[in-house]
Amino acid sequence: MKFNSTNKILICFTGTFLIFLGVFAYHTGILYFPDSDGYLNMDIYRSAGYPLFLQIHRFIFGANYLAVVVIIQLLFVLYSCLHFVQSLKKTVLQNNYFLFLVFFILCVPLFYEFKLANKIMSEALAYPLYLLSLSQLILGIFRKSVRNFYFGLLFILAAIFVRGQFLYVVVVYFVSILIVFKSILLQKDKILLLACTFSLPFIAVATDISYHYFKHDIATTTPWTGIQIATMPFFVADTDDANLFIDEYEKRYFAFIHKKISDKKLLFDQVPKRNKEVMTFYFEKYTFICNGTINADGEIFFNNLSTDNEKVVANDKMSAKMVLPLILDNYEKYIKMYFRNIAFGFGSNKYFLMYILLACFSFYHIIKNDKSFLWIVFIGSLCTIGNILLVSFAEPSESRYVFYNNWVLITIFIVLFDNIKHIEANGN
Repeated sequence: MKFNSTNKILICFTGTFLIFLGVFAYHTGILYFPDSDGYLNMDIYRSAGYPLFLQIHRFIFGANYLAVVVIIQLLFVLYSCLHFVQSLKKTVLQNNYFLFLVFFILCVPLFYEFKLANKIMSEALAYPLYLLSLSQLILGIFRKSVRNFYFGLLFILAAIFVRGQFLYVVVVYFVSILIVFKSILLQKDKILLLACTFSLPFIAVATDISYHYFKHDIATTTPWTGIQIATMPFFVADTDDANLFIDEYEKRYFAFIHKKISDKKLLFDQVPKRNKEVMTFYFEKYTFICNGTINADGEIFFNNLSTDNEKVVANDKMSAKMVLPLILDNYEKYIKMYFRNIAFGFGSNKYFLMYILLACFSFYHIIKNDKSFLWIVFIGSLCTIGNILLVSFAEPSESRYVFYNNWVLITIFIVLFDNIKHIEANGN
């Protein structure tokens, strides 16, 4: 490699930026949050990935292990960002300045808003695993490499162990494999790849249940999902919805939780409409409804059970049973809330529509003309849509849950600009 003036400038930029990130991480120190204790204590309502990651460091490094965790998280995020940029360099983006710009954008969560490397939170591990899975997906698509697809599936599986929200990436993989190998799909190795992709969620669930069985003596998936997805249905419910449930125990549970929410004036019909927009109210009060009521008061309902873990699991399963009947009976209010939550995640309805159009446009040209560089548009837009649709079902679509794809839009424009410029220059 010849070190011309361009390379020297980029090396100086990159070196300065890496030094800045290291100094920033050092001065920021270890950041604890209310949720950090659940990971540090390996509580039952936390998925296996991040607690095990912390425990391995504690076992190896002893009392000061969290300082090492911060260093490892910083290095892992940097490696994943570099690996992602390298996957672009090998496929659709050759301009070194553009590559550095993408690398910079990918690293933004390290120093702006999230301080990712310093947080004792699962996203510090989930983000690099997610980027590595997408890197392998890109390489698998452009090389038509089964091997890269398998590596990507392993990274997805690891990411799901850390945060279950990455299940949507399995769908992106499945669709991509169908398109890439559409003409040779009946070959044995391609059928096996599809079967492994399809089975990945089941493997993740089985492993999750096994972890909780050995760690907490209860064969269950990670509790809390039911509580989260029940929050919006309870928010829009009314007192008469108790009649939706035939089982007396379920009816009593609904009445108990609904009254607790009502007493705290946290229901849809109790929003002070002249002073508050409904979605703003819901976002502000979400933790009071979900954590403070459905979770905390819900566990009180199961006081007859002997252990705290049994209460957590029983409450999670019972709240999950409430979801579908409450949605169907309050469909109009629920669906409006859900789509407004989606719009918030995208920034507005216009951005939501833009991503849908980008996904459709790129899909059409990939199928029709095999425009290779449009794969980045397709993957990026599909991942962004999938993430926000899934998150909006359970949580307010705030930045903590959707930042994983903040790089997508700028990267799409960079790839489009660079490739269109080359097409025009070559007269094709």
